[in-house]
Amino acid sequence: MTTEDYVLVVEDDDLIRESMVSFLQMEGYRVLSASNGKEGLKLVEEGSKPICLVFLDLMMPIMNGWEFLKELEQLRESRNPKVVIVTALSEDRIEDLKNSFPLLVKPFGLEQLKNHVDRFCAHAISS
Repeated sequence: MTTEDYVLVVEDDDLIRESMVSFLQMEGYRVLSASNGKEGLKLVEEGSKPICLVFLDLMMPIMNGWEFLKELEQLRESRNPKVVIVTALSEDRIEDLKNSFPLLVKPFGLEQLKNHVDRFCAHAISS
């Protein structure tokens, strides 16, 4: 493959983040991670590694998922990544979001991660 897209996991819970990253890497995907929205946004902004999909937790310190989404929208770059919201909030508490973003409600199965990457990132698998 000529494209080298990455998946970005933005999650403040170390165990959840590391589990997601490890699983996706074992499945052959290129993965970046960040423990808060500010770190994640920096990875998107620098653009050295093209990101096709962001798994985004909403409740995080420093910069939460809501703030991340607002900043990402303002980047208005030609290649904004798709976003999947990862949250422990029930779907009825985030009704507005589920119309705009795919959701992974905690706890979720690791196969659900793979399904989202397969859907949004045709070129995220390592060659």
